[in-house]
Amino acid sequence: MRFYLNNAIARNHARLYPVGAFFDLHKTGRQGKMARDLQVGDECVVATPIARGDIEFSWFRFSHERELDIPDEPGGKGRVLFGTPMEPPERLPKRLPKAIAAEAEPYSVFFNTKGHFKRWSVIRPRDGRRRSKARQQRPRGR
Repeated sequence: MRFYLNNAIARNHARLYPVGAFFDLHKTGRQGKMARDLQVGDECVVATPIARGDIEFSWFRFSHERELDIPDEPGGKGRVLFGTPMEPPERLPKRLPKAIAAEAEPYSVFFNTKGHFKRWSVIRPRDGRRRSKARQQRPRGR
């Protein structure tokens, strides 16, 4: 199964946590309920905004989760996801301008119809694809 993880705050997980960490979620609240069904071997795609409006897409094979303190949030406890880096399938680019990424499959799932990052930390598309803008428009006269 594939999970899409939105690192919109551009947290540097490799610097904050032990080797192999690629994403974190708060232990409680809304995030505490997300990605509870991750299984060893699942693919995880992490989208991180970087310089000049580009988005970096990092691919990982999930191995395990650990509860750790969130170093840049005093008192915060997190569920830290660990895994091994992997190459994206079908030779997908690892870095794209935001405007292109918002329209490119499979990365478009990270963005709303206006091309902005969705607010959810974990995105699970129903059919793996976002509808094209042409199909999203309402018929005229209604």
